[in-house]
Amino acid sequence: MKKKGISLIVLIVTIIVMIILAAVVVLTITNNNPIDNAKKATILNDIATLKDGIEIQKLNIGYKEGKTNLNLFGSIEEVLGDDYKAYSKKYAIESSKLVYKDKAFSEKEISILEENGVEKESKYITIVNDSTKEKEENKNNERMVTLKKFQEKITNKEFSETGYNRAYITEDIDVGAKWDENGTLISGEEWTPITSIPKGTSLDGDNHKIKGIYINANTSQREMAFIKENYGIIENLTIDKDCYFVTTSSFFASLLVYNRDNAKVINCINYANVTAKNETTTRWDINWQISGLVSHNLSIIKDCENYGEVYAKVGGYGVAGVCAAIESKNSLISGCKNYGKVTGCGSGIGGVCGQGAQNGAGSFGTIKNCINYGEVSGSWKLAGIVSRGNGKLSECANYGIIKGNNGSAGIINESFENTDISNCYNFGDLYTNSYIEVYGKPYGGIVCNNMGKISNSYNIGKCYLKKEYKGCELFYTNTGEVENSYYLNETLDDGTILTEEFMKSDNFLNMLGSEYVKDNSGKNNGYPMLKWQK
Repeated sequence: MKKKGISLIVLIVTIIVMIILAAVVVLTITNNNPIDNAKKATILNDIATLKDGIEIQKLNIGYKEGKTNLNLFGSIEEVLGDDYKAYSKKYAIESSKLVYKDKAFSEKEISILEENGVEKESKYITIVNDSTKEKEENKNNERMVTLKKFQEKITNKEFSETGYNRAYITEDIDVGAKWDENGTLISGEEWTPITSIPKGTSLDGDNHKIKGIYINANTSQREMAFIKENYGIIENLTIDKDCYFVTTSSFFASLLVYNRDNAKVINCINYANVTAKNETTTRWDINWQISGLVSHNLSIIKDCENYGEVYAKVGGYGVAGVCAAIESKNSLISGCKNYGKVTGCGSGIGGVCGQGAQNGAGSFGTIKNCINYGEVSGSWKLAGIVSRGNGKLSECANYGIIKGNNGSAGIINESFENTDISNCYNFGDLYTNSYIEVYGKPYGGIVCNNMGKISNSYNIGKCYLKKEYKGCELFYTNTGEVENSYYLNETLDDGTILTEEFMKSDNFLNMLGSEYVKDNSGKNNGYPMLKWQK
């Protein structure tokens, strides 16, 4: 008789197949774990419920994003009422945003929360006016401090070293200084800058205004602003026009002197005038690095705006609306706009930025999505976006008039090797009163003297030398590269003349490339505009 059975090979194959099937089943169960899915569904449902409750409360207090002086802070039941009390062990509300309590969730649950825009609760304090803190119900509130007390906590290192990592300004703050028409202080105190915002912390203005700051500094006080140094984050803060910023010293701005490595200034606005003067000397090289917002930058300035006039009455080496001096190739200035008039009697003057490091020849890092609307005037090396240096300039535009005694440019006055200028355009007219070779070239729609690369850019501004119209090309001199860039009334190789009509056509739009869109709104008078401007 023959015995029936299975071969050893078949047995081995069968075992391998069973192992694979078992692994697939395990993975399927793991990926579709009903317990994990149920937790995720609960978290998502909680987030939706609480965010809806916050939106209702925001409507009740008349909240409008970026436009109101009201925000929600506190425990869930404090803000939303007792009906939501069950959520208070896990969640809280901070600056009208839902936040989670770290110890209430596992790492996997925290990843779900953060994927859905819910941040970790911070240890924060709120900054209020003296009159608000003096109210009986607020006297024992340890989380609530005045601006002066916050300044003391920073100076004495009681802020970050005691675990606090965020400070919110929860109402418009009046520092309290008053002055007469001559700038003489008549009440209150002269402002002493907040020493620093420490690393790992943030000052959130919560879209509130600071007014009543009085700075009338002499030359012994070289570094003056609302805040001296930033190592963390300064955001959503507005300097009101009702402030007094006048100095005879260097390194001066309304908001901040030094934005250090890895620090950020985000969504900050200045409305105050900033004036540097020295009545006793005619030297051009005093009053260095004067700006509407930040004097020195080594890191990130994003979505900031200056409306105040910036004026260096004598000298002025590095004068600008947003940032006067860029001290690092890692600098990133993006989404910033200058509306104020910028005037310097020296060199390195720009609507948005002053210049790169090392006397202007160093790197300014990256400047992108920035616009200048203000008039820029001064002695030499002036431009709408940045005076000079090397780095990357992209998607920037100038609409302001540029008036220099010697050297006016729409985007950058002097670009060095390795400078990359792309997708930029100039609408502003350029005026040069005189021309002395040692001080640079007289004018240029994009750049006076190009040693870098220009691509996908155009100019329609007009150039004048001693009030005489000279036409206006992309540059005055060029030893670099120019690619796919044009100017008004240029004649192309095929004989096409770039008239106003042609430069407003779809043909010209297509020539410039994908970063431009058609101006259907009339904002650009029919000329192509950058995609991000829409």
